[in-house]
Amino acid sequence: MKKKIDIEIIDKKQIPQSEPERQYYFMDIAKNYVEQLAAKKGSPLTFHVTTFGCPTV
Repeated sequence: MKKKIDIEIIDKKQIPQSEPERQYYFMDIAKNYVEQLAAKKGSPLTFHVTTFGCPTV
């Protein structure tokens, strides 16, 4: 079961309406969230990706 992440956006009027500024806004929020999790853990967060697909020809 996935854990719900609750991220509070203080002022929704600050969210840009045009792209790519809107995407950069939310990427900054995600970056800050990951930094907070790493600080709470006391070490950098890591990940592992396993893919299954067609080999390159």
